Amino acid sequence: MRILAIEHERNVNTLPVPATVLRDEAQAVWELHKRGVIREVWFTASDRRAILLLECANAIEAREVLAGMPLRS
Repeated sequence: MRILAIEHERNVNTLPVPATVLRDEAQAVWELHKRGVIREVWFTASDRRAILLLECANAIEAREVLAGMPLRS
């Protein structure tokens, strides 16, 4: 099942995200892409939000994948 995930700001932390966390996030996206879980990635032009096309068995699996991403921790 293909699932579209659209990033939104949680406004929990206004501090800049450390470069190490951004690097870990990019690595996680690449690994999921190589495994076929993330099929495509887009970024919006106006606010640079990420949009992911996931290939998962269901919405529960998609939520689990996204919950494991470094920026969600």
